[in-house]
Amino acid sequence: MGLISLVKGFQWPLFFECLTMAALRKLPIVFVVENNLWAIGMSHLRATTFDPEIWKKEPAFGMPGVHVDGMDVLNVREVALEAIGSARTGEEPTLVECETYRFRGHPLAKIDKIGYVGLGLFD
Repeated sequence: MGLISLVKGFQWPLFFECLTMAALRKLPIVFVVENNLWAIGMSHLRATTFDPEIWKKEPAFGMPGVHVDGMDVLNVREVALEAIGSARTGEEPTLVECETYRFRGHPLAKIDKIGYVGLGLFD
C-alpha cells in the first residue's frame, strides 16, 4: 500500500501519468493533494484551467475521488482510513483532496510585503 502526498504540483503532467498508471494497474495507492488554495503567487482559481475541485478529476482515471475539509483533522482521519482500507483490500487507488488554507505567502513569491491574505478573512 502506498501513500503519496502532494502539497503542490497537481497540475504537472507527471501527476496525471501516475494517476493513469495507478488506475490501469489497480495499484494500492492513496493520492493525497493538500490544496491550500494558492499556487506560488496566485489564487488556485487562476492556476487551473477548468473545474478547480481537484478530486473531481478522478472520473477521467476511473478511481474514486474524495473532498475533505483539511482543517478538520478528525474528518481527514476518517477519509484517510477509508481510502487506506480500500487500497489494502486491493479495490483501487483513491484521490483525496484536503482543502486547507495558506495564511502566509510562499517563500519564493515574497508576497507578504504586499498582503497575501485579505484582512476581511479574519473579521
